[in-house]
Amino acid sequence: MQINIKKCYINGQRRIALRFDYDINTIDLIKQLEGRKWSASSKFWHTPFYENYLKKLNNQFEVDNHDLFGRGHRCFQ
Repeated sequence: MQINIKKCYINGQRRIALRFDYDINTIDLIKQLEGRKWSASSKFWHTPFYENYLKKLNNQFEVDNHDLFGRGHRCFQ
């Protein structure tokens, strides 16, 4: 399972948006992450942005983070 991550801002807070094809096993793993939330309107999971979260995500998932540290985008306008 590949998970694409992007830096984003939700309600003024830096978050990590997690996008992937539907997979119940991946969802079960994401539900174990502290501070994770589901955005029903944008249809993705997001977690707080902390360096230790990046390490945890990299250890727990195969993550494509090639543009994580690029220019951030706003998840919500």
